[in-house]
Amino acid sequence: MPSRVHDGQFFALPQSPQLYKQMLMVSGFDRYYQITKCFRDEDLRADRQPEFTQIDCETSFLNEEEIRAIFQQMITEVFKQQLNVDLGEFPIMTYQDAAFRFGSDKPDLRVKLEFTELTDVMADVDFKVFSTPPLPRVAVWWPCACPVVPRFRAARSTATPSS
Repeated sequence: MPSRVHDGQFFALPQSPQLYKQMLMVSGFDRYYQITKCFRDEDLRADRQPEFTQIDCETSFLNEEEIRAIFQQMITEVFKQQLNVDLGEFPIMTYQDAAFRFGSDKPDLRVKLEFTELTDVMADVDFKVFSTPPLPRVAVWWPCACPVVPRFRAARSTATPSS
């Protein structure tokens, strides 16, 4: 394949996970996972590594809870057998809850900061920016069904995040 980042350079995909997926699914396996080494052919970003290992899971006819259970069992078993560490139950948070509480769909729960609703507190403030309604909303395409975000929110420290 031609490299997008390095002009005139090419790279090979000798063990494409897609080929394995197709062979297994056609032969009657309804689920499998594989540990795959991946290389990114894209511009570097602060939150992405150029090389990483991923768990590629392919399933048929499973719902979200069943997929979550498969991964939780696999990960807890690996940590237990290899490191003798019991991870316990994994916390579950909806997208809406994460966006409302942390302003992100991938919050770092080690940082004990959450947003605080300040709409009622700011209602009687003389500073017009905080006390008047915002400008009329403009329709914007958003790729998720997220809740209406309140007008006034600020960070506050919490001892433990609630779920």
